[in-house]
Amino acid sequence: MELSEIASFLDDTRVEAREMAAEAIAGYTASAEGTVALSHCEGVLPRLVALIARASEEGCAMAATHAAAAAVNLSQQPAERKKLIEEGAIAAAAAGTVAVGAPAQLSEYSAMLLSNLTQFEAGRVQLAAAKPERLLSLLAAVPIGEEGHSHLALVLTNAAQHAGARAALIACIAEGDGRLVEGLCKQLGAEDAPRRLAVARMLRNLAFAAKPAHRGEAEAEVEAGARTALLSAAVLRPLIVHLAARLSPESAAYSSRERAEFAPELAVHLDLGDAPSEAAEAAEALKQEGGWFAGGGGGGGEG
Repeated sequence: MELSEIASFLDDTRVEAREMAAEAIAGYTASAEGTVALSHCEGVLPRLVALIARASEEGCAMAATHAAAAAVNLSQQPAERKKLIEEGAIAAAAAGTVAVGAPAQLSEYSAMLLSNLTQFEAGRVQLAAAKPERLLSLLAAVPIGEEGHSHLALVLTNAAQHAGARAALIACIAEGDGRLVEGLCKQLGAEDAPRRLAVARMLRNLAFAAKPAHRGEAEAEVEAGARTALLSAAVLRPLIVHLAARLSPESAAYSSRERAEFAPELAVHLDLGDAPSEAAEAAEALKQEGGWFAGGGGGGGEG
């Protein structure tokens, strides 16, 4: 059967046909030759994106999972990455990442796809409009000892480079009672090293909202709103409390007497064991933005 014929079954009304076609397409993307062939096959990308977007529909989860796997492989190529963004893959993958009742692989593949697509500014712009804050709760809820989910953290790291997405994420954190920021900070102690580092960089990028808004720019109002939310007690205090102990040298040891003199909300976080050195990434902006409480700003860049 020709590749174009297989692709035509991606939007078939039969569940089995869609699943088999999506699995076959994913198989093609496992090789360089297959990926090249698919790049010349008209209609494949929009059909894959449509399948991912239907992940929550009855009978579509498995086909969506195969479609997401195929899209991940195709998105390794910059040209295909741009096409996927143009086809609306950002919104589809965001929905696939948080789909309820779907296979765990769907969420992982969707997050991997998002991490590839948000490397481009166009992808970050689209994610800002796709309610990226939905991904925060998912990341914060990951058990510390569980492996994986590093791509989800990478997506949020990339998103936080965009002023609009950063503002949406911070606003979401500010609306809560501190549990969300606490859950995110706890990920700095995750056993999965890539996730630890990605979360640290995400928090660092969020902290860059502390820089004063640039007047006269189109994003000035958005930046000002994000800064206000970040500097609110609901966000800033929990963030500093959870990061303060991790800023000290790993070799530092506190005596029982010294621990007794710490504020309770800080002391509870001092027993960190082997705190990952990557956690310093998260506090980089805190150190650079030393004038937060005085309303000042500092230097540094996002990444």
